[in-house]
Amino acid sequence: MLFRPLLAPALALLIALAAAPLQAQTPAAPEGAPLDIDHPDKLQGLKRVVIPSFNVHFVTQSRAGVPINGVQVLTGAPSNVTITLKGADPARFQALADALYDQTVQRLQAVGIEVVPLATLQAQPAFAEIVQKADPGPKAEDAAAGQGVFHAARGLPLYHMDEVSFIQKFEIKLFGGKKPEDTFLPLSSRLAAGFSHGFIAQAEQRLAQALDAAVLKVRLTVTAGTLDVATNFWTGQEISTRAAATMSPLVNRFAFILPDGGKARLALKQPVTSGEIGELANVTSTTSQAADVARNVLNVAMILGGARTNMGYGRSADYEWRVTPEVYEQGVSAQAAQLVAQLVTQVQALRP
Repeated sequence: MLFRPLLAPALALLIALAAAPLQAQTPAAPEGAPLDIDHPDKLQGLKRVVIPSFNVHFVTQSRAGVPINGVQVLTGAPSNVTITLKGADPARFQALADALYDQTVQRLQAVGIEVVPLATLQAQPAFAEIVQKADPGPKAEDAAAGQGVFHAARGLPLYHMDEVSFIQKFEIKLFGGKKPEDTFLPLSSRLAAGFSHGFIAQAEQRLAQALDAAVLKVRLTVTAGTLDVATNFWTGQEISTRAAATMSPLVNRFAFILPDGGKARLALKQPVTSGEIGELANVTSTTSQAADVARNVLNVAMILGGARTNMGYGRSADYEWRVTPEVYEQGVSAQAAQLVAQLVTQVQALRP
C-alpha cells in the first residue's frame, strides 16, 4: 500500500514523543543563557548610564499548577505544587541586593561605561519626582508564581514597570501559545505600574536628558526552589521539582531609556537553574491528601453520573526547600552575579 512505508516512522515518532517530555525549563549555565534582545541598535555608542531602579526579588514560596487527568491521578502526578524557602535569613536579603548593585556598577565601569554616582542622581529634581511615586521598600508581593519580597538596592526607590508593554512586540502565537506575562507581580501591582507609567516615564526621560545618560533599570528575580513544567505527549503537563534556584525569563533584565526617547532591553529568554542547593523535603499533610482523594472520588462519581460539568481532578504537593543562610546566599549571589556579567558583556558587544 502507498502509505505503508510511512507507517513505521510515524509510529516511532509518536512513541518518542510520548516517552520524552518537552522540557519547558532546562538547567543551563547562566554564562550561556539565551537572551531576548529588543532594539539592540539603540545601544550603539553607549557611554554613560544612570541607575534609578535596581530591584532584586527574592521569591520565598514558588507555585505551579497544571490540569491533570485520571491517568495522572493514578500515577501520583500533582496538579498543584508549592516550594517554601526554609532556613534563609530575610534580614540579609538587603545586603545581597546591595552587593549585586555594586557588582553591576563595577562591571559596567570595567568595560568603559560610566555610571552616574548615586549622589549626582539623588540631586536631580526628576529623581525626586520618581521617589515620590515609589513604594517604601522592601515590599512583599503575592502573585501567581509565588510569594516573595522586593528589595531596592542602595536606598534607590522601589517601583515597577509593565514588563510586557515596555517595548511592544508583534508576536504570532501558534497552537494557543500564551502571551508573555509577569507572573511574579500580582494584578494589582501591575495595574498600579500601568497607572503611574506615564508620570514616571516622563521623569525618567527628563533624568536621562539632564544627565546625558541612558537610564538603566535592573530587575533580578530568584525563585524558591525549581518547578519544571513539561508536556508529555500522552499524559499532558507534569510538574517536577529540584532543590535549586531558577532565574526566570522576562523578569531578569536590563531595561534602557535613552535621552532621545529610544528604548532597549536585554532579558533572559529561557529559565536558567543553579546547581543543587540544600535539600527538598515533602511536607504534604495527610489532611491535604485526604481532601484530594475525596475530591477525585466525587469527580469520578459526577462523570459516571452523566454530569455535564465536573470539578476536575486535583492533587497537591507541598515541599520545603531547606537551606542554611550561608549556602543560600552563596548559591543565589553566584547565580545572579553570573547573569549580570553576561548582560554587561552583551551590552559591551552591542556598543561599537
